[in-house]
Amino acid sequence: MAIFSVAQVNAWLDPTKAVISSLETETASAAEQHILASLETRFDTSTWTTTGNTPELVQICTAMYYAGNIYRRSYSEDLIGGTDNYGDQLMGDATNLLRGILDGGQELRDLADYKNPDEPLLYPNNTSTTLYDTDPRNKDATPQVFAMNQVF
Repeated sequence: MAIFSVAQVNAWLDPTKAVISSLETETASAAEQHILASLETRFDTSTWTTTGNTPELVQICTAMYYAGNIYRRSYSEDLIGGTDNYGDQLMGDATNLLRGILDGGQELRDLADYKNPDEPLLYPNNTSTTLYDTDPRNKDATPQVFAMNQVF
């Protein structure tokens, strides 16, 4: 089963020029391998096997790359001496999105352990005060100083 859907691919294709009704297994597998092999350097991609467990941005990137391949192949005979601008553009955009994911410019927010880097960090927090109750000598433990409805 692919990590992207037919609908995600068709979203990138012109409905009057190239619409697909099913994914070609070998082409889909090649697109997935290209994208996932690059992402393995930063993420554990071993569980990304279906659309249900693959981050949406990775699905979009792979579908865009696949659509570029389909478009380039569909119109290859029409390009005597020229280039397929749209197919190449799709593949280039997919590659740029992939680079953005790898360098952290694009975040995979639907990962289970995702933490927003812009979220403010507060200390002490519930974890540190609970740790103080069980191990007060731990360097990360802090005692509870105040509580709600407490009069100062």
